[in-house]
Amino acid sequence: MDDPDLAPEIKAAALRGLESISGWPGQRQPLFREICAILGPPSGRRLRLVEVGAGSGHLSRWTETRLRDLGYSVELLATDRVAGPGVLGVDCLDPKKLPDADLYFSNLLLHHLEDGDLAKMFEIQRRKARLGFAHYDLHRHVLHYYAAMFALRFSGLHPILLHDGLRSIQQGYTRSDLGVLAPMASIHWRFPFRWLVSWRH
Repeated sequence: MDDPDLAPEIKAAALRGLESISGWPGQRQPLFREICAILGPPSGRRLRLVEVGAGSGHLSRWTETRLRDLGYSVELLATDRVAGPGVLGVDCLDPKKLPDADLYFSNLLLHHLEDGDLAKMFEIQRRKARLGFAHYDLHRHVLHYYAAMFALRFSGLHPILLHDGLRSIQQGYTRSDLGVLAPMASIHWRFPFRWLVSWRH
């Protein structure tokens, strides 16, 4: 899916598939709980959350609805390298263009970045965030690889998701990897084979 020459209809099908997968157990709930923990109880103060690597923006839409249901006053900005409907075109590695935020977050973005760029992104967000950041990404593990192969092969989703998903797992992380790249952060394992990387003031 990182291929700039990927046919638009295939990319659209892949994004729809990722939105479907996001409803599977463990895909977004642990990240949402961490976001709420960093924000603290609803206070009436208007909060700005910025999602980086948002893709279609479905996670931001879901998160905004859930937070409002819990009583938070929020502004959600979905950003991605490539702009789309409801998604701002923003380079997350450019501190001058990255919008200020109370909290930055992402799901399945980290493994798309080179290690040096990832460390740079964490540092930019550490400086710019009023409250903190929370990122959710893949644990590189052989059991994860074969479990995903089985689940995606029989999911009925577009075949690109099998290819892209397995490649993404190979680009995922171990705890020691993340400890080097994000020494300021808390790193916790979450089901199913995910790392929750967070930092707060």
